[in-house]
Amino acid sequence: MHLKALVDRNLIFVRQQETNGNVKSYSIHDLLRDLCVRKAHEEKFLFVHGWTAPGNLPINTSYLRRVCTHEPFSVEDAYKLIEQIRVARSLLLFNGIEKRAVLYAMVSELRLLRVLDILRVISIEFPEEILQLVNLRYLALTIGRGFPSSISRLCNLQTLIAHQDYGEIVIPHRQGSLIVPGILDMPELRHIKLKGSKTYVEYHGEDKNRSFRDEGNLLSSLIFPPSLKKLTLWNCSILDHDMHEIGKLPNLQILKLLHCNMQRVDSEFYRYYDFPSGKWVVEDGEFCQLQFLLMEDLNLVTWVADDTHFPRLEHLVIRRCGDLKEIPLAIGDIPTLKVIEVDGYSLFAAFSAMIILLAQLDIGNDDFQVRIL
Repeated sequence: MHLKALVDRNLIFVRQQETNGNVKSYSIHDLLRDLCVRKAHEEKFLFVHGWTAPGNLPINTSYLRRVCTHEPFSVEDAYKLIEQIRVARSLLLFNGIEKRAVLYAMVSELRLLRVLDILRVISIEFPEEILQLVNLRYLALTIGRGFPSSISRLCNLQTLIAHQDYGEIVIPHRQGSLIVPGILDMPELRHIKLKGSKTYVEYHGEDKNRSFRDEGNLLSSLIFPPSLKKLTLWNCSILDHDMHEIGKLPNLQILKLLHCNMQRVDSEFYRYYDFPSGKWVVEDGEFCQLQFLLMEDLNLVTWVADDTHFPRLEHLVIRRCGDLKEIPLAIGDIPTLKVIEVDGYSLFAAFSAMIILLAQLDIGNDDFQVRIL
């Protein structure tokens, strides 16, 4: 049975959607979940420990490839678990353990692991034992500081998720650029998500561990790989130079600007006093592959662009940009543009969108849509 049929029958629910309308994630009805867990056990596909699932491991554990636990366990329980699942490919721990170091030492013995989710196990330093799991494709963990350069030893890693609940994440600073060390040496890495409350730049010498607030504009120091297809910037100060560099990314298809401060120059005054002053001037040859653009809660006042600057744009979304004077009317002449969405708070942008809609209807483009939300 297809997923859509399950959605139509209210057995599963669409939780998140991609910008292109494809479903990103589903949630599941609790009754169907229980059925799936039982069936997964019967088919020897997945073993779920805790949360209304059978609490004891089966007698024969040689088949266990995917293990998930929702219950906290002692060191003794952890030893028993690891000993019985040495051939596991996936391990998801949705609760904690008494001694983290013991857990990491044991997990490092699961050399066949491809998926390791230990977000609920909080550590101050990156657990070096994990670097022995060279077959990992997916790693999710919670740490207090940053990554060692030796993380590049996880040469097959495709997804890296790191949360930080206390302390700070340190991003080493070298050769004038801010990069997560070793990250650029990981050829298979496709998705990175870093979530933390504070981030510091580590300097070598007199300025060691100076906050990036003193650095001014952190974004200007970041390196974006040319293969990047999707970029989300949240709560950033964006200079003209930053936007031009982002616009040059040859494969960028999705750009989301959320709660950002658009500045013409790097200035303490602009950074600490938020007022509508932003201007975005798009230059020729920028954003050649961009298909989706979201601008939300920006201090943007003036946007200068035409139909040659976003030649592949299909979907434009503007939210809470009340100071934006207008959407460039030439944006409506982009041949690939299908939809403009504007919320009621972005009053002038909404007015521009309606002018663009009327112009498109006048030339017979009946498929063009404007949505005022």
